[in-house]
Amino acid sequence: SDVSETEEQSSELASESVVEDESEVAVPDSLIDAQSPSALIIEDEEDEDDEEIELSDLVIEDEAEVVGPDAVKNENQEDLDKEKNLQFEASSVPTDASVPAIVTGTSSTNNKKIGAELLSQKQIVLIAHDEKVADLTDLVNQHKDFLATCLTISWASIADSLRQETGMVISKELPIGVSGGFQTIAGLVNSGDVLAVIFLKDFFAQSQAGQANEEALLRLCNINEILLATNIATAESIIHYLQS
Repeated sequence: SDVSETEEQSSELASESVVEDESEVAVPDSLIDAQSPSALIIEDEEDEDDEEIELSDLVIEDEAEVVGPDAVKNENQEDLDKEKNLQFEASSVPTDASVPAIVTGTSSTNNKKIGAELLSQKQIVLIAHDEKVADLTDLVNQHKDFLATCLTISWASIADSLRQETGMVISKELPIGVSGGFQTIAGLVNSGDVLAVIFLKDFFAQSQAGQANEEALLRLCNINEILLATNIATAESIIHYLQS
């Protein structure tokens, strides 16, 4: 019996020591839960959310910084536009260099020089219908001193009449219009070798030979902006213009 009591006491002591060991090793449930894998996963997810929020904040800040240079560019463009406007306004103000030479006399001299070069290089056409040859002869006789210094071109028949009546020699003689004269003059007009065309027309005539060629020549003169006279008044104006 003593032996059995002793064994029971030793077993009770062993069980008490195990309980004490378990009480010492025991950890609060809150700590266990906090350090459990699921708790760690939740904390990791919260940390990732915080990082994503911080990254989104950085992206917004970066976008704000990107917008900044565009605004600066717009401001610079506005400054450039203002500067261009100021330059345009300044250039529109007359200066001494831009004063017309009619006032100073410089441009007038240059114009005369240019005019003399044109008269020495380009030709003046002198032609007329048969009924207007007499009018052309009178015109040439009045301005023969000037026309004699120019390059002139006419039909051979009209050139003979002008030489006999005025003494002026035509620089270049052509066959009459219906024999290719109109085409020759038209080619000179197109090539830029003609300065003016004085073509005295008889508008009362029913029809003229080579009328289609005449109309084509007049059209070419208008297209190429050649000085053109078809009556005495406009012919006088052209000669006075060329003289001045």
